[in-house]
Amino acid sequence: MLHHATRSATPLVGAFTTILEAAARRAWVRTKPGRAYPGGTARAQSSVVEPRTRDDDNRPAAEGRKQRVPRYSRSFLSQLPIPKDTPEGSVTYGGCSSLHPEMHSPTTTPIARVLSLPEAYSAFLEVDDARSSALCPHERTCCVQDAPVRARSPGAKRALLTYISPECLSDDDFTAIDPGLDPFPDATTDPPWQEVLASLPESISASLTVHYGPYEPPLPARRPNPRSATGLYRNLLFFRISRPTLSLETLIDYHGAFREYQTTRSFNLLITLALRLVRYGTARALFRDMQARGTPPDSFTRQLRVRLLLRDGTGWHTAWREQFMHAQDENRGMPLSVWLEFFAVEHNYSLRRWRHSTTQPSERELAVVPPVEFKTLEKRHQILMQNLPTIADNHWTRIPSRAIRQIVRILILTNHREHAITITSFLFRLLPEKLPPRWNQACLDIVHLHMLPGPRRGLPHYNFARKLFFKLIRLRPDLQPSATTLFLLMQHLKRSTNGIAMAQPLVYHFVARWGHRVVDDKVRRLLASLAIKGGDLRVADAVDRSQKAVEEARQKRAAEQSLKNEHQHDNLSGKRAFSAALAFSRRGEEGWQWRLLRRRLWQAMQKRRSRGPVDVADGGIG
Repeated sequence: MLHHATRSATPLVGAFTTILEAAARRAWVRTKPGRAYPGGTARAQSSVVEPRTRDDDNRPAAEGRKQRVPRYSRSFLSQLPIPKDTPEGSVTYGGCSSLHPEMHSPTTTPIARVLSLPEAYSAFLEVDDARSSALCPHERTCCVQDAPVRARSPGAKRALLTYISPECLSDDDFTAIDPGLDPFPDATTDPPWQEVLASLPESISASLTVHYGPYEPPLPARRPNPRSATGLYRNLLFFRISRPTLSLETLIDYHGAFREYQTTRSFNLLITLALRLVRYGTARALFRDMQARGTPPDSFTRQLRVRLLLRDGTGWHTAWREQFMHAQDENRGMPLSVWLEFFAVEHNYSLRRWRHSTTQPSERELAVVPPVEFKTLEKRHQILMQNLPTIADNHWTRIPSRAIRQIVRILILTNHREHAITITSFLFRLLPEKLPPRWNQACLDIVHLHMLPGPRRGLPHYNFARKLFFKLIRLRPDLQPSATTLFLLMQHLKRSTNGIAMAQPLVYHFVARWGHRVVDDKVRRLLASLAIKGGDLRVADAVDRSQKAVEEARQKRAAEQSLKNEHQHDNLSGKRAFSAALAFSRRGEEGWQWRLLRRRLWQAMQKRRSRGPVDVADGGIG
């Protein structure tokens, strides 16, 4: 308050009495006592007010409380204390107040209670006089003589300016951006962080640390300026996968600062990132910049071009016509990677276009693009089969698994599951007797396509998917399923009322055959959801407690790992350049799903308790 009073250059008497008069109009008796802040500053203490009694309302005004003194009245000013060493006749009431930090010393005695305006102001001056002993020797003279604000007589004009000696000002007054505002409060006293921590439960306060001072966000690690095209690419990759990550705009600006080192590889990295972040306009701008720079595209650039045209709603046939003409100009067939990109399907309900309104044809509105129909997918499949890519004779034995996966996917989408199963079985028989580890995930991706739930779910579809899975496993006994395999199988039971009766034996069988690694957060969440739907709250509560134990162990392991790798963030070994987990990890989604599930479990248990006791299990699925 003292800072505000001096910086705005208003009379101290008038400012303080105005504040007290405004506060007196409110219900002072309802003011709750303030809590003691650490350090005990005067401004941190609340004024304690004596409670009023019912007899106070019946007293006369002269007995119950003193009459309010008009502002700047002579009777009020005459009650102010006068320093003993001040000559008579030279006293002027008012003046400035020092802005030295010492005025907010923790040893200041707070005002005990608020009575009347003159007594309160006298108490304030007594406190202020006690502070002034630690101030500069000329300050008392400055506050009384150098900057007077005289009590104006009736009819006299009020002085609009007040002289303030620069010797009375602190460093905050010279360096403040806005002189009308207070400087930053003391972080040790306002707010009382230690008292806040003491009031929190131990489970919450154990993970909190109080840092005094302004918060500085962590900065990404520095990298030397690139000296080659490879150095620029590695720097872009490092800035993308490091924490905290840089924005796409920052990476593009960094890439544009070293034009002499720009290559097709660096452009492909930025375009891939823009497509993953659904920044289609940025991706088109990068393609234009690449063409203006004269950077030659490669097969991966053409693949990204097809991906952009399919996702931004330009159209499958437009992309096919463009790449088909490009292949004719080069007098060679379409590359296999570009040809496989046309098996992709537009994201359902992820695009919006301006179309004529159905109610008012003269107006246009944003309409959601509907999913692709089966007839359209069949026509696309026929076009692709009639225009096969160019593959060398020595490359037929090395067809990537991605080609098989895309073909199986388009067959399943067009309701040709029998042909998809035949191709998958034929592929598994051609594989070597001992499956290499790098082929395990590729084969699982194809198996997962068959496990995907269709529009119809229930026990018949679950039994069909389970029998098909074990049939493919018999063809490849060394194939190791993952938690995603179990999750996809259990999804067929989501619409079944008694799905927990079928899901629980399936989980136990997977764990007994392939170990606990086939159970993760999403499997436990789906199992608990099926248990809640089936009314088996005992199993749901056991799974929930197992998940909580896993989360606590994961947090401890993450804390230990962060301490070990605190100074090892410059290493790029073992990190994939285009990993979806690194580019767009969607952190926190699984935790949010668990929060919704626990809310459902709590509501179900409250409903059950209203009818009777609830049994709680002793263990869960680990």
